[in-house]
Amino acid sequence: MALKGLATGMQLHVLLSDSGSRQDVPAFLKKHGFEVSQTETREGHLLLVIIRHEPQ
Repeated sequence: MALKGLATGMQLHVLLSDSGSRQDVPAFLKKHGFEVSQTETREGHLLLVIIRHEPQ
């Protein structure tokens, strides 16, 4: 739901704890026009920084 309200150029920081999500979520985001600009592991969680780009 947070992705729907994300304006162009804005960032959303997400922590993932599910190991299966580490591949599924970035693939879903790329398919739907989002960029995952940063990933890192923090205390066993994957941090994603998601950016919405203007539709092409």
